[in-house]
Amino acid sequence: MACQKIAAKDIYTLIAITLLWGANFSVIGVSLNTVDPYMLTALRFTCCAFPLVCFLKKPESVSYLSILLYGLLFGAGMAGFLNIAIAWGTSPGVASLVLQFSAFFTVIWGVLLFREKLNAIEVVAILIALAGLALVIHASDDDRSLIGTGFVLLAALCWSLCNIMVKSIPLQDAFAFLVWSCLFAVPPVFVATYLIQGAAPFIALTQGYSTDVYLAVFYQAYISTLLGYWVWNQQMKKHPVSQIAPYSIIVPLSGLFISWWIFNEDISTEKVVAALITIIALGLFMNSRRLAAYIDRSARFYARPSSSTPDKR
Repeated sequence: MACQKIAAKDIYTLIAITLLWGANFSVIGVSLNTVDPYMLTALRFTCCAFPLVCFLKKPESVSYLSILLYGLLFGAGMAGFLNIAIAWGTSPGVASLVLQFSAFFTVIWGVLLFREKLNAIEVVAILIALAGLALVIHASDDDRSLIGTGFVLLAALCWSLCNIMVKSIPLQDAFAFLVWSCLFAVPPVFVATYLIQGAAPFIALTQGYSTDVYLAVFYQAYISTLLGYWVWNQQMKKHPVSQIAPYSIIVPLSGLFISWWIFNEDISTEKVVAALITIIALGLFMNSRRLAAYIDRSARFYARPSSSTPDKR
């Protein structure tokens, strides 16, 4: 698809959403000072589902099984593993960076399931990203943060499977699908909370939290999840994916900056280098098709004979 000019208001909208998503990692970090990570996930998706599910009809084009599976992957998988990772000691900034590996997982699933092919630039980008990940792991402060990084990778894997599901199902009303999938995520997360953590998180819930916690849950549910994904999907429909996807690079940048600002996170030279390597890999990966097409056009242009060559007789 040919490149289209994106209106300035759409560019500002995309930047605003990616900044909000980057801030969400620090919001999670603040919440986990008080709330159990499993309970935080349950509260987030309960707020995402209610009261909107009472006013939105189930998407007729999607089966209950698909909604349930997406809800499990999105709620219990992506969001749940991310909360656990930060609770285990992974800084919000590093979590925002490692979660972007969902883009690479998504393409690998496309190769395995849909027989899509990787070009040479995409392969190089994946190798560079793996080098960045290795440096992130090496920069981990202790075993807990290292385990947390593993949980973020699991979150990224779940998110990539969500992307594959959206690609595979006949989705017509994306917002209703998101709300209903959040509803299906709630019971398993509450059950998992009780089985893993016991009654303590529920006792804390009945005793109430501080205003900051309620504001944080509100932000995660209505700003980051419902508003964020609704606006992003609208832009995906309006413009070519290749032009919208690169804006997600702003997420780890804002996530790292806000984590440093709010939590005074130690940004060592090793972490900075790891972040730069990973972000370069993401930028290269997301623009790989455009770069490949440009290289191909340039090669054909320089390969053709020049019309200005004098005719020697």
